[in-house]
Amino acid sequence: METKKEGLYKYLVIFAYFFLLVYMSFVLFINQTYDPDNTAALWEGYGYNVNWPDMMINSLLGGRPIGVLLMAITIPLDRLGINYLNNVFVLQLMLMFFLSAGLTVLYATFSDEFEKISQKWIWIIIALGLISPFYVEYFVFGGPTGGVGALLAAMGLLFFYRGKYKISFLFCFLSVGTYQINYQIFLIYGLALLFICETSWNKKTLVQGIRLFIIAGGSAMIVLLCPKFYSLITQSNEVKETIIGQTDKHSLGLNIFYAYREYLNILKHNYGLLPMYFLAVLIIMFQLVCICILIKNDRHRIISYIVTSIIIWMIPASFSIVMATIYLPSRTLIGIFVAFSAQLLMTYKVIEKYYNNFRIVAAIVQGMIAIYFLVNFYSIQTTAADVLVTNKMEMAQMRMMQDIIEEYEQESGNTVDTVVVTHLKTGIYAYDKVNTYMKYMGYPSTHMVINKEWCDVEFLNYVNSENYKRQDMSEEDANRLFSDMKWEDFDTFNPKNQMVFENNILYWAQY
Repeated sequence: METKKEGLYKYLVIFAYFFLLVYMSFVLFINQTYDPDNTAALWEGYGYNVNWPDMMINSLLGGRPIGVLLMAITIPLDRLGINYLNNVFVLQLMLMFFLSAGLTVLYATFSDEFEKISQKWIWIIIALGLISPFYVEYFVFGGPTGGVGALLAAMGLLFFYRGKYKISFLFCFLSVGTYQINYQIFLIYGLALLFICETSWNKKTLVQGIRLFIIAGGSAMIVLLCPKFYSLITQSNEVKETIIGQTDKHSLGLNIFYAYREYLNILKHNYGLLPMYFLAVLIIMFQLVCICILIKNDRHRIISYIVTSIIIWMIPASFSIVMATIYLPSRTLIGIFVAFSAQLLMTYKVIEKYYNNFRIVAAIVQGMIAIYFLVNFYSIQTTAADVLVTNKMEMAQMRMMQDIIEEYEQESGNTVDTVVVTHLKTGIYAYDKVNTYMKYMGYPSTHMVINKEWCDVEFLNYVNSENYKRQDMSEEDANRLFSDMKWEDFDTFNPKNQMVFENNILYWAQY
């Protein structure tokens, strides 16, 4: 029996291991990166100008009420000159710290259910749940929020494991209030924990499962209703509109169909961040291994394993079902890798129980986990590098545009003060030829800044310290100036075709 001091030391060491792994995976984000949301929010006109009340309102309308409380951290840091545009490495290190703490709590929750010989593999499997290519988007947007949400979800699960359900609900609610999809961390790992802890389905298992869904579902529902109430009170629009209170069975059925159809496609291609079918094949292989072992040794658990697995793999797409528009960027689907990690924990528990009879199988599974770990690490590094490359390319384009503007001003004697912009509806969110570029959907993790209408001219102003006013281009002007252009003319930045000057106005057609 270890003492409190020994236990504390043990988990400090585990935390250090997790932090080292998180740091090695996401270290490229110690560099300055840019995303459209934070850049637009922090750079208004000529200079740095944070409108904190607007950011708080946006957090409430976006269904992230606890994000307002987190500003108790970011506002004081901003006063010290630490924000998304200056010294962002501090915010990224905070994200790494909280993410590592969340992983440590998850490890503390699961580790007692496994033998000592399995601990190093449990550490790796849990790490794979949150250290994933899709988690890169949390670092793209920066700040501690993603890590705090993971830590709160893990704390909720730990208290659930200890039978303290009210405290568990509180932590789960706080987690979902930082970002809506965090209920998936709590629920997916919770279902895996039920399978691992219970040797058979019984009344106790059913009651625990119902409690899990009540805590996760109740937390998510409260958070989903927050922007509804706030938008009604303020007569504002939700940032991400949901179908709650404005749908029928037919519309809900269509939402479910389209959400899961797209979800299955994403499991296949993973937005190009992993090799095609790679994750899907691993999922099937691990499930088959586990089912084969259960058929030979523990048949009464096959049904519980299959049902638990099906529910776990249905959860990652559940968030998009309630959205008015099916919305599946990678940050909303980190549940895929949480589900993969949970599936591995269940599989490894079965292998551990019958280890002496399946040592070769255990070695094969461990080898597959190691291969996935290496591919996963490479994918994270590649995606992070693509974000940096994309940012640099956009900054170079902004400087090129400024040179062309100044050349026009010298030749014409006019001073450009207004930029009128149109965005192609078929535009994509990444430059061609970057490694994670893909054509499946418009949501790669390599975020361009200027393809968002709220940040195109703001980024031009930011890079060049200018103060151009922005206007949307009318359909009449778009047809007059750019109607003769072909789609291939917008494959890349071409100032000759995409920039037109008239007096003090620049007409800019975004590609």
